[in-house]
Amino acid sequence: MHRFHRRVALGLALGLLALATRRVAGQDEPLIPESELILPTLTVTAPRGPSDPAPAASSVTVVERAKLGSSEERNLNGVLRGLPGVTLHRAGSGTTSSSVSVRGVNSGLGQFTLDGIPLYSGTSGVFNLSAWPADALERIEVVRGATATRYGGRGAGGVIRLFTRDERESGGFVHLEGGSYGALSSSIGAGAAGDTGRLTVTVNHDEVFDGISQADQENGNPERDGYRGSLGAARLGVAPANGFTLDGSLLYKRSRADIDGAGTLPDGQTGLRDDRTAFAIEETWVAQTKPSLALDRRWTSSLQLGFTRNRIAVRVQDTPFGFDNRLLLARWTNDHIVYEPASAETRDAAMTDSTLSFRWGGEVQQEEGTNQSNQFDLPGIPLHGARTIYTGLTELQGLLGRWSGFTGVRVDQYDDLGAHPTAYGGVAYAATRALTLRASGGNTYRAPAFHELFFIPFFGRSDLEPERSVGADLGIDWTPTPAARLSLTGYYSRFDDLIQLTFAQRLGLFVSENVAKARIRGFEVEGEYRWGPGFDSGFDYTYADSTDLVHERELRKRPCHQGRIYTEWQTSHAPLTVWIEAVYRGRHFDDDANRLLIEDAVYLNAQASYRLNQNVLFYVRGENLNDDRTPETFSFGAPGAAVLGGIRLALP
Repeated sequence: MHRFHRRVALGLALGLLALATRRVAGQDEPLIPESELILPTLTVTAPRGPSDPAPAASSVTVVERAKLGSSEERNLNGVLRGLPGVTLHRAGSGTTSSSVSVRGVNSGLGQFTLDGIPLYSGTSGVFNLSAWPADALERIEVVRGATATRYGGRGAGGVIRLFTRDERESGGFVHLEGGSYGALSSSIGAGAAGDTGRLTVTVNHDEVFDGISQADQENGNPERDGYRGSLGAARLGVAPANGFTLDGSLLYKRSRADIDGAGTLPDGQTGLRDDRTAFAIEETWVAQTKPSLALDRRWTSSLQLGFTRNRIAVRVQDTPFGFDNRLLLARWTNDHIVYEPASAETRDAAMTDSTLSFRWGGEVQQEEGTNQSNQFDLPGIPLHGARTIYTGLTELQGLLGRWSGFTGVRVDQYDDLGAHPTAYGGVAYAATRALTLRASGGNTYRAPAFHELFFIPFFGRSDLEPERSVGADLGIDWTPTPAARLSLTGYYSRFDDLIQLTFAQRLGLFVSENVAKARIRGFEVEGEYRWGPGFDSGFDYTYADSTDLVHERELRKRPCHQGRIYTEWQTSHAPLTVWIEAVYRGRHFDDDANRLLIEDAVYLNAQASYRLNQNVLFYVRGENLNDDRTPETFSFGAPGAAVLGGIRLALP
């Protein structure tokens, strides 16, 4: 019956998309010029070609500020879901944490970065995405594959790069939203811009008063769990003198979520049950500053100083526990133009251009992690740690006619684990102006983060080994017309001691572990087509074959199939924009033994927005309109259909 409902929902979505195509394709020009349209989220791929060697040869998806602002998605849970290579699994409602992986791999530190600073997860690969409002971000970049190492990412599958909001013009905004499950959200922000600098400040607050139980209600868990989260962020950019710039940002966020604890399910298995006194509090601090100086026309030097801290306090079954992670970072980089054409005319000829640049530098990181629960101290095994990492890095980028590419090496010297070199590289060939062929690859080394080691009794395991991998991908990017784009990427990775979070059902706990030998391979497809002014459709699809090579089983929480289709259009007779989306998540197992099967799911989402004038926009959004409540994690609940409405105001 569940599969029938999902097929009906997917068929309905396809039918609506087809109906929209027939209805809009014959419409006249819209009332608002195309340049002024504000549409929901579109996934756009970073520009490829010889003008930008690194992204051209890498697998990258970018969501810009304009798309983040027009999507009306409240947080990263909605923005990231369905993107190529990104897998999300909610642990209960959308206001609690989600496990996140890129190409089937996650990380306790560096899966996400903010303005270049690696961020900690709450547990291994688990992030509170609800605490990251889209209103506070300027841009999101999903870099897939081993080349993510060049951006400071520590996940072998890739890195999700976040950038704080950076307004280029003076003004402000207010965003209010409310709806199902007693959800209320508010954001306010302002930007001040002048000739030599700009400052942007954003504040957000979210409340859910009547959420679902984190434990699956089908197992007799009637409790309603709430959520509260706040965030404040500031971004500063100044250029006081010719050749000198200074970039800086600050962020603080705090969230409190009602959660549940382990217990016995009606069928006798161990799983999640209601715990009316359980809660989780998470706090994150991030600060960074980056001055850059052009020492001459061919040499730019920059020094980034950063700090991040993540602190978690949890109470389950009247037992308190928690963890505190801290990171200090100093990154010095130098960019040299080794060769460039002598004349501007040559530089403008993209197909015959040739340049060569070289980057070198160093990095120092100081990490500390402490278990906050003294009652779990074990004899002879400290539940805290500290390490210093010294890094040397070099990278070469080049353009030669239709060819572009890059290659880099970094050596990380851990004071507790020794020296570990990693290398990466990529090449792209512009076969025609419409078709680019690309390839990239490299190896990675990831030491366990301290909360993956010492967050005892939950999540941590002190005997974890570092993770090693080698991987590569091949891709094509085809733009046959300005209105159409298609991207296809195949990838392959092998892992030694893959680190993941597993469900120990006997204990009812999630614990970090190593998978001795693993393989992940697959392909990703992205496509978009503009039917006419104000009318776009697209799709994303990811296939993944994820295997534990020792036991010849599927890796936990890696669906073989996932993707989405969407369409959006603006009516020609009113400033009304309509968006429809269907998201599919394939079946997967939630345990290492492949006994806990999680069925597939389809989510049908839709949105309609009406622009009253240039400063006022109203919208209504429906999420999971087909009410698919298939759990994404064993014994955890899943939210049903929700309807939310909001208003966005632009202030002069």
